[in-house]
Amino acid sequence: MKSITDTELLIKRNNRNFLIGCLTISIPIIIILISWILSMLFDSDQTEPSTLQDQLKLNSMVIVQQSLKYPDTAKFPGDWKIGENDNSYSVSSYVKAENDLGQKTNTQFYLRFNKSTNEIVYYKLGDDIIIDE
Repeated sequence: MKSITDTELLIKRNNRNFLIGCLTISIPIIIILISWILSMLFDSDQTEPSTLQDQLKLNSMVIVQQSLKYPDTAKFPGDWKIGENDNSYSVSSYVKAENDLGQKTNTQFYLRFNKSTNEIVYYKLGDDIIIDE
């Protein structure tokens, strides 16, 4: 039977303590990451706009992004103008996105939605009128 020396016993204890220390630190980190991921997936505040203005902005952003050559580069810095008349809602702002040369440019856009159908009745992106009904 082989006897364990004091040095070997000390090494085993240190290895065990190191493993316990790693688990003690990593388990809370894993729990925090899982809860963060779940909150991102199921947070209703991030998936559903809370007001009509938020819904109009979201719809406009989706429509404008679909019109861009590089939609993943689109940023909507703000300066939103939202109006309303008897039959429609109007939304205007600008998008900052890359062009064919890889340069970030600001492009104005204007959309008008029919109030009763929520369809786009007018859409202008930069100098181009895309929809005019």
